[in-house]
Amino acid sequence: MLIISGWLTGFGKSGQVHQDDLEGYLQKTDLEFLSNYFKESKTSISIQYRRKYADGFKQVAMDMIPADDYSTENQTLFLYVKNIDI
Repeated sequence: MLIISGWLTGFGKSGQVHQDDLEGYLQKTDLEFLSNYFKESKTSISIQYRRKYADGFKQVAMDMIPADDYSTENQTLFLYVKNIDI
């Protein structure tokens, strides 16, 4: 999970996440936050934010779903991002 958390942080700070959504995005994609969240709950987490596209920012939802064999030693997640700005 360390790798994805670092990538998500870099993605947010690069201007790809709307400035008004950045603080919440960074909090919910922080390694410590995610580790604690999935340690306490094996359910998915959904984060909504505005993402930069060629024609402006659009609302998206990012879902992180732990694998069936998720554990402290095996922090495997499935990550889906979908455009919900219809």
